[in-house]
Amino acid sequence: MREREPFDAVILGAGPAGCSAALWLSELGYRVALIEQRDRLLPRLVDLQLAQNWVLGEPHADTADLARRYAAHVEAQALVECMPGDSLAQARRGEVPGGWRLVTRTGRSLACRGILVCTGLLPRRFEACTGPRVPLDAQALTRQRARLRPGRFLLLGGGDNAVENALYLAEAGHRVTLWSRSALRAHCALIARLDAADGAVARRVHQAMPQRLVSRETGVPWQVYSALYGEEEFDHVAVLFGNVPNDEPLRLLAQTASCDGPALQAQGIFLAGDISGRWHPCISTAIADGVQAAKAAQHWLELS
Repeated sequence: MREREPFDAVILGAGPAGCSAALWLSELGYRVALIEQRDRLLPRLVDLQLAQNWVLGEPHADTADLARRYAAHVEAQALVECMPGDSLAQARRGEVPGGWRLVTRTGRSLACRGILVCTGLLPRRFEACTGPRVPLDAQALTRQRARLRPGRFLLLGGGDNAVENALYLAEAGHRVTLWSRSALRAHCALIARLDAADGAVARRVHQAMPQRLVSRETGVPWQVYSALYGEEEFDHVAVLFGNVPNDEPLRLLAQTASCDGPALQAQGIFLAGDISGRWHPCISTAIADGVQAAKAAQHWLELS
């Protein structure tokens, strides 16, 4: 294992929250290691390459461009050591006085006082799915939708993401079926657009989800089985059920520490960004969460 100098804080996850926390802690004078499982900082923003109009002061900025500028800002910080292409493998508390010994998947050994977990979310999966392919999740659909050949498209879900994608895909020439087990939960403006689409999207609302999705090799339609509709075929299937916290680092930390509620910060563990359970995760809230976590960590570091 390669030994590293002690860090004041190790940040797990280099999305907007992790990068924001790294920037603030370094500006406050703390030495930080920023670990990202993917091969670059801000990987999900780079993947999206989506024009957005939701970040104040950045009208119509592409998410990939935001990612490049955010990453350059953090990488220029002298007190931040960026470690892309790595992730937490082991965590032991007490081997370092008042702190942690972390071992990464690539064999790095890091001594640190505090840990910030900023690992974000993972897409919620549809469990009754068999075959060599998996349905598109929200991020994969956003990346690929402009290149998909028009065909029969099944969208499972009823939130903003599902309705927005249904409208986009219908306009692109797909025959879209939007399937939700409850009432559509998208915001009013999207529902109004859907109502005005004059039946371009077939709706199955308040209906039980399919019993099984079966994929074949690429180019062969999906088989979709349900009690109400029997067996159907779709060329494309996307599951847009929202997300769940990527809490694998917490499970590793819990092997030597209590990770329940208030006990986290007492042991120098802080959560930031989408993993913290924020009601509306987005770039702006993640950046703000990174600041909050950095200030909480600063307070803990000064007292510990």
